[in-house]
Amino acid sequence: MAAGHPSLEQRADAAEVRGDWEQAEALWQELVAAQPQHGSGWHRLGKTLARRARWADALACQQRSCDVHPQLGWNWFAAGEALEQLGQGDQAAGAYRQACWWLPAEAWIRAEAERAERLHWIGGEPLAEGFGEGAYRHWCAHLEPPLPAPGSALQSRWWLLRRPGIWERLNSQQQVVEQQRGAWPGGEGWVLLLAKDARLRREALLALEEAIAQASGSTPAELVYPDEDRLDGAGRRHDPWFKPGWVPESFWSSPWLEACSAWNLNWLRSRGLPPPPVGDAADRWAWHLAALSQRPQVLAVPRVLVHRGPGEQPDGHQDERLAALLQQHLRGQGESVRVSPAAAAGQFRLEWALPAEPPGVQVVIPSKDQAALLGCCLESLQRTCQAYPNLLITVVDHASREPATAALLSHWRQRLGNRLRVQRMGGPFNWSRLNNQAIRQGNAPLILLLNNDVEALTAGWLEVMVAQALRPAIGAVGAVLLYPDRRIQHAGIALGCGPDGRGAEHPYRGLPWPAAVHRGRPQLLSGWAAVTGACLMVRRQNWEALGGLDEQLPVEGNDVDFCLRLAQRRLRMVVDPGAVLVHHECQSRDPRGSLTQASAQARLLRRHGHCMGQLDPWLPGRGSRLHTDARPTELDTYP
Repeated sequence: MAAGHPSLEQRADAAEVRGDWEQAEALWQELVAAQPQHGSGWHRLGKTLARRARWADALACQQRSCDVHPQLGWNWFAAGEALEQLGQGDQAAGAYRQACWWLPAEAWIRAEAERAERLHWIGGEPLAEGFGEGAYRHWCAHLEPPLPAPGSALQSRWWLLRRPGIWERLNSQQQVVEQQRGAWPGGEGWVLLLAKDARLRREALLALEEAIAQASGSTPAELVYPDEDRLDGAGRRHDPWFKPGWVPESFWSSPWLEACSAWNLNWLRSRGLPPPPVGDAADRWAWHLAALSQRPQVLAVPRVLVHRGPGEQPDGHQDERLAALLQQHLRGQGESVRVSPAAAAGQFRLEWALPAEPPGVQVVIPSKDQAALLGCCLESLQRTCQAYPNLLITVVDHASREPATAALLSHWRQRLGNRLRVQRMGGPFNWSRLNNQAIRQGNAPLILLLNNDVEALTAGWLEVMVAQALRPAIGAVGAVLLYPDRRIQHAGIALGCGPDGRGAEHPYRGLPWPAAVHRGRPQLLSGWAAVTGACLMVRRQNWEALGGLDEQLPVEGNDVDFCLRLAQRRLRMVVDPGAVLVHHECQSRDPRGSLTQASAQARLLRRHGHCMGQLDPWLPGRGSRLHTDARPTELDTYP
């Protein structure tokens, strides 16, 4: 080669730097054609093809490179990447392990090998996309905690009503060992209710007794229910239902007692309840509701103990009957609600009525500059809430300096007139203080805290939140918030999360909307420990009773603290999926490197340490504390 003329490798490198991948490919092709044993050349050609998503061709090049130059190491790693793209996860893990052998200093590659193996084991679908069928099959086969050892004797009597007036007592193998006639069997024990297509696992009764005994240190359980799944036509397990603890709104929207529930016999007799009906689902549902109105102590058992059949064809008429019974039950408790069947069988849509003259709402929006964000927020409010008769928007302008912000606020003052108030405040940023001072200058019965980076989508969401906030049992109402790519940002806040099990987190965050996990829980009315302050509605009287938001929590944790103080007053927090908005999260603030996060967490633990570690009842007891994608805890180390 003449001096001063770049080699093929140099020219290919230069093409890659320019981003001219077509030219780079041609040059690497020319190199390996001239030097077929050039292992590094085959590797670089494969990398170039990978940049153009030609994964099969890229893999062929990396395999050739590994044949002629195995000690290069990086060619094995690149082969693993191509194999993953081609859906060959088991082979990808092997390639990564070969890379580990030749590149011992690169310890992180071993983690990639383990990740690829686990991804292959769960069917190739990352759990970040939701807990799917492949992951459940792997969990059932390899990770599900074992049931109690068979052969042990039951400590309690377990009764099943086969026919009216005929009770059968079961042993630990679910064999009938005694029969009694009468309204109720004599003595102590448990009454077991099973759907006609439900099948208990062999050691299910032993597992129920084990859970009851472990919980005996608190108030004794009077109603017990386990998790469940389904069997397909070939008898394979699928469609798990990991159930939360007892949260009224969550239960109303997707009742979970039909498959299997166990009731303390002494408690049933003491409440004067009739025996449960046999056969008809609507009659059984009416009995469940009557029994629940007696407020039993409830214990959720986080074990899959019952299988149901493939599922019956939806019966719209029956679902209408079940909805009517639930509506009657809730109206008897003072709830002005309309209940109708949801899209999925056995689930319900609940809509509360507004009064003839809806109460006034003060929307409080703290903002600093970011005129485009604030303008989008105000425009969406005007578009979706213009029919609401009594709405006041307070923009708390925190020391804005940009001319675009002043122009925007002037425009909206002209456009909304008395419906917009701008309140200017200075000093260090304190979200709690900004909201508190604006609220003190208002008098609307309802308050909506709204971030300036939230965008309403369709009309009706405000009315849904108002109807919930007017319920006496409700402390704070939240909305479903989506990222701009329509993945879930917020569908409620649960506690007991994080590495130390004492943090607050948004369950289902990052999952595609709508999400199928937990039988579609993100799309259903649900109760939570807290809701985000990015979109939170509360009655003024409750805000005043608490003295507002804690100004010692200027940025993080103020919404969680506020909701937990509401809970101390026996009020509940709910998220209604009738309110869905977009949250352009953190476009107005960068959360990284927060100087207040640690002190906020410490303050929450000092004030609410007794409940910050409680995962139950808002999430299933089997749920991961480290991930938001609804996986069980045994899959914490999986991708």
